[in-house]
Amino acid sequence: CPPGGPHGGAALSLRLTFDLSKGLDECLPTVELLQPACFHPNVGEGGLLCPQALRERCKPLDLVGEVLRRVVELIGRPCFSTRPLNAEAAACWFDDPTELRERINAAMQ
Repeated sequence: CPPGGPHGGAALSLRLTFDLSKGLDECLPTVELLQPACFHPNVGEGGLLCPQALRERCKPLDLVGEVLRRVVELIGRPCFSTRPLNAEAAACWFDDPTELRERINAAMQ
């Protein structure tokens, strides 16, 4: 992740899974953050990135490199136009940046 944000400098392992049964016009990958754990408003407990948040930033026909760029963008700047998967992280994002950084650091260890 780019420096400067709460997740700055983190190297994330991802798994992208494409379900082409919907057709290319509808296909965005399922993105799972494998490690380290990610305390983030758009990431659920199992590491699954919110599909609605990804859809806000990506188009189904985007190249994989663009999707990856948008995932990094989402980690640095969450999408709040969708319901957060992690309400605690969303609350910390706005109300307690110190607690947010502490929780991020704890999750990444």
